Amino acid sequence: MTDESHRAFISAFGTEHHELRQLVQAIRAVVRDERPWSHEAVAEVVELLASLETHLHHHFAQEEAGGYLEEVLSLAPRFSDEVAELLRQHPQMLDKTRLVYKTAGRAVHESSAWPQLKRELRELIEALIAHESEENKIVQQAFNTGLEDLD
Repeated sequence: MTDESHRAFISAFGTEHHELRQLVQAIRAVVRDERPWSHEAVAEVVELLASLETHLHHHFAQEEAGGYLEEVLSLAPRFSDEVAELLRQHPQMLDKTRLVYKTAGRAVHESSAWPQLKRELRELIEALIAHESEENKIVQQAFNTGLEDLD
């Protein structure tokens, strides 16, 4: 991989993760502890979850079809076990997103579902952050570069 392609990879990888971080931050803002249930809050969560699911589908499909993780393996095949584990997590992340989306659908009409929705969203966010952090770590090690602004 040339220096130019190396920089292009790092830039694209960083952009993809930045977009995910923005969605996660927006979801966190909606479900902060002191925010009460409202139709507007739930509608915002539903919209953000739809965006998140679309983003994850694209992001995971790209990784699974010769994307970022394949680039890493071509440079550093020693990470094959870690990459395989990350790829196995993709369907779980999408399933979890869909389940939270169902809870959000209930919360539209049932304010009593709001605490459960907030809890599920926090768990989803934690899982996504852990997954993306592991990807970042592998990329950093494989490319022997600092991607500190990706975490």
